Amino acid sequence: YAMQGIIHIHSTNAAVVLMLRVRGLLKSFNMSNSYSNACLNCTLIYDMPYINVKCNNLCTGIDLMSMASDILQPEGDDTARISWNLRRVITQYQETFSVIEKCPKPVIVAIHGACIGAGVDLITACDIRLCTQDAWFQVKEVDIGLAADDGTLQRLPSVIGSRSLVNELAFSARKMYADEAKSCGLVSRVFPDKETMMAGALEMAGDIARKSPVAVQGTKINLIYSRDHSVPEALNYIVRTELSKVKRYKLTK
Repeated sequence: YAMQGIIHIHSTNAAVVLMLRVRGLLKSFNMSNSYSNACLNCTLIYDMPYINVKCNNLCTGIDLMSMASDILQPEGDDTARISWNLRRVITQYQETFSVIEKCPKPVIVAIHGACIGAGVDLITACDIRLCTQDAWFQVKEVDIGLAADDGTLQRLPSVIGSRSLVNELAFSARKMYADEAKSCGLVSRVFPDKETMMAGALEMAGDIARKSPVAVQGTKINLIYSRDHSVPEALNYIVRTELSKVKRYKLTK
């Protein structure tokens, strides 16, 4: 991921651990290709990735000074070229979060401390969200004169299921604390401290990794497809995917 730090992939029998070493602020995107490859080409089929952020807070938001050079001073000598390059930059920002969702295996994110702005973009792209009792969340963009454009407004409504609450959080930029996050479905579990949470995340990753990898990955694909399509379309899609497995099996025989 394009943060101020390095991506490490640690493989064990139970998990592929994506370790994002950050200092709180999301920085430039000079590492986005490495991060995308780590997510999309995570092909050890019996392994399971989760995100472990080594800092006092998961994310205190995007680095505004770094963003200013990309957004406020885009490349180009005329309006058309400036707009085209600005579109490219924003799309690149969006894709950096979207590749988490495109990872073929379930991604568990463990949240402690502050999760602000782009941090909410990140966690809503993950499959399972855990947090500590001291965690808090904030859709901060309106306070700096922006609409959240990297995935929060698109994913958060389906995550928590309440359009009214999403509107309140996005319009007011108020803080949401762990208990409310649990009650509304933003996170599935709340732990007393970071150490307990990380142990729980590893245990969960191990439990999932012991299941059939084909079944787990197929389930993730169909869950995401169902979120974005109608029930009849999703039912038809899962029939097609299951039939394709049978067809491939017969061809191999």
